Amino acid sequence: MNIERIFKNLLIAHLLMLIIAFIWGVAEESVITTTEEPELSSIELVMLLIIIIYIINIFLLLNFKPLGKNLYVPLVIFYSVLHFGLPKEYITHGSAAEYLFNDVDMVITGMIIAMLYWTDVKKKFEG
Repeated sequence: MNIERIFKNLLIAHLLMLIIAFIWGVAEESVITTTEEPELSSIELVMLLIIIIYIINIFLLLNFKPLGKNLYVPLVIFYSVLHFGLPKEYITHGSAAEYLFNDVDMVITGMIIAMLYWTDVKKKFEG
């Protein structure tokens, strides 16, 4: 199989995982019944902004734009570091499916990084 095709399939799979995670989070949040509307903390707003930029970055990578390659690793690192600032309530012991989902997401992210820097895909980003 063509390495570019594998790379694009990984990006599409990653994008689908982000969409599933968003739907899963909204579904979990709708189960919680409270009378007051929760406010977003500053760290949550920053993470939301990073996720939006991250999704745009995936589309840049799909189109082999050099900006996408330059932003991908810093976005992954910044998003990972921001998790340390989340409120304690967000850090829960999830189900086995959540752990599996998180592990697969990390593997796909690692594969994308490896393909960006150590395969022939990197030549597609040279402007």
